Amino acid sequence: MTSTVEPLVAVVTTDLSAITRGRSVVESRLQKIAATGVGWLQANLSLTPFNSIVDPNPWGSSGDVRLVPDLNARFRTALTGSVTPFDMVAGNIVELDGSPWVGCTRTILSDALEELKAAAGLSVIAAFEHEFHIADAGFVPAHSLSFAALRRADPFAANLMAALEEAGVAPEVVIAEFGNEQFEVTHEPTNALAAADRAVAIREITREVARNAGWRASFTPKPAPDAVGNGVHIHFSFVDEAGKPVTYDPARPGGLSSQAGAFCAGVLRHLPGITAMTAASVSSYYRLKPHSWSSSYTWLADRDREASLRICPTVTIGGRDPAPQYNIEYRAADATGNPYLSLATIIRAGLEGLKAKLPTPPLVTGDPTLMSQAERKKLGLVRLPETLPAALDALTADSTVAGWFAPVFISTFVGLKRHETERLAGLDPVALRPLPDALLMAAQLASEWPAAVDVLNEIGRSDIVLLCEHASNHIPAEYAKLGLDISHLQRHIAWDIGAAEVTRRLSVLLDAPAFLGGYSRLLIDLNRPLGTSGSIPALSEDTDIPGNIGLDPSERARRAEIMFAPFHDRVAAHLDRRAKDGRPTRIATIHSFTPVFLGVPRPWHAGVLYDRAGDFGETILAGLRNDEALNVAANVPYVISRDADYAVPIHGDDRGIAAVLIEIRQDLLSSRSGIEAWANRLAAVLPAQQKEKAS
Repeated sequence: MTSTVEPLVAVVTTDLSAITRGRSVVESRLQKIAATGVGWLQANLSLTPFNSIVDPNPWGSSGDVRLVPDLNARFRTALTGSVTPFDMVAGNIVELDGSPWVGCTRTILSDALEELKAAAGLSVIAAFEHEFHIADAGFVPAHSLSFAALRRADPFAANLMAALEEAGVAPEVVIAEFGNEQFEVTHEPTNALAAADRAVAIREITREVARNAGWRASFTPKPAPDAVGNGVHIHFSFVDEAGKPVTYDPARPGGLSSQAGAFCAGVLRHLPGITAMTAASVSSYYRLKPHSWSSSYTWLADRDREASLRICPTVTIGGRDPAPQYNIEYRAADATGNPYLSLATIIRAGLEGLKAKLPTPPLVTGDPTLMSQAERKKLGLVRLPETLPAALDALTADSTVAGWFAPVFISTFVGLKRHETERLAGLDPVALRPLPDALLMAAQLASEWPAAVDVLNEIGRSDIVLLCEHASNHIPAEYAKLGLDISHLQRHIAWDIGAAEVTRRLSVLLDAPAFLGGYSRLLIDLNRPLGTSGSIPALSEDTDIPGNIGLDPSERARRAEIMFAPFHDRVAAHLDRRAKDGRPTRIATIHSFTPVFLGVPRPWHAGVLYDRAGDFGETILAGLRNDEALNVAANVPYVISRDADYAVPIHGDDRGIAAVLIEIRQDLLSSRSGIEAWANRLAAVLPAQQKEKAS
């Protein structure tokens, strides 16, 4: 879909949890605010991934700064699949008089680069290599790094590369990585500040392309305790004031020039102290372990992926010059680290090595874990911090590292990270597994209690409001899977398979708001009236649900309060606002059904269920019946009943809103192509009623 409204441009900054935040203006106002920016708060630097502000914090509730866009750092593309273009401009945070603010991480990087150039005559060329996982896609199994593994996600990779290219990121390669459902994307080397800007754009564009496919892109360092981790490998090299590469010297060990060697020595000396900033989350330290191809010791090596600093290979095919290619890769980083801050700390540490004229560290071969303590000491191999609290202790203990920043900045960073640690204390790594990027919504996910409702595109322009009550099969750990074998949680009794993906895709195609349930229907069914036998079933189809047998009233009330009420209150509030604004509204709830129920075959491909919205329902059916191959019918595989249904009678009929429930047979949603086909079918027939109504 295309939009006729004027698109927005976001002026953004990336915070200490690596969450990119900002304010948006219509595109025509960008030049007007270019010099003075938009308003921002100092206390925003203390924003947590839990959508709260650390209390106490150094900033308090008063004070203002400005977020000023750098128009040379604008990333715009219309190819993410969204209705309006992705348009983002990186900004610098300044005081009201325009002077730099101590908490701006982009300025912190710029200052480090200027000091390096002034002290050593060097400029940094950098690139960020991102690994990420795709969730909620339902990919068929495929071999690591295989052609098929990338093609099964088609057209995701092609769409991502096209969007990145149009945005000016200059992507190089996208691959299906070693991990299950893991991918990697790289960009061309560029000046260090632009590279950090590109890192932000890559993360946000990747998330948006995935989201518009109905998936979720996660850069979390460790998606599961036994899974392959997601790193951010930061590549850097140096040029002199004439632009000549100066990282490579073929006469020296590993080809590392004396300046580059001193720089690497500085990084390794201060690596324990900077790790908290480059690997900035609790889950980061499940990844930074020996034998994980990540990083675990203060270690320089030639092409060894276990090292913290890795000299990358160069290609001499056809007589190519190694010098411009030669670079070092910093591997103790992930996407929970702010890219500006990560690169700034590497540069500051390396500059300390240059100032002290440190000798090049030894190029280590072998496994540090098999060496004696004396051997490791001789080679300068120190184990990196093994937890975030240990990393914070190393940061505060290294007065040189702490001295690079204003005391109030260090206080803010350490306070924020200790707050994160406290919130996640005592949790098993499995509980941290689903943490999204930069721990966004970590409090909910880490405690096994996600939001009761996932709201998409609440300001969507369509008159259709989408509901998907059975979108999730999630059951918090305290319920012990309700006494069921885990295989039952993949069945229809736990959720409507494929319905969430269809709903997410429809939200994009129609520009429609969508409300998706966050918990399994086995805990409490969002489409059953409270107190009915189907609300918290003791028997679902032919399966006993042990955890629901003999529930006392307090537990029933608890589930209703946590899972049921927030979902329906959010839907009701949205419908109230639409009514107040005089917006036309129709409701479509998306479900799926089994091909066979208790031994009885169900021949229909889809059903449209309604009570008082006959015109709306029959219009949808008429559109679907244009495909003669489809077997569709009204009020199958069951009929709407006020005693057994909730959304249609309560949110629809009682409000005088046309409301239907659309059931799709779940075997037709078992593949990406099936989901896309049904989303496209419904998108084609739902607007037909809108146009008819307008006429």
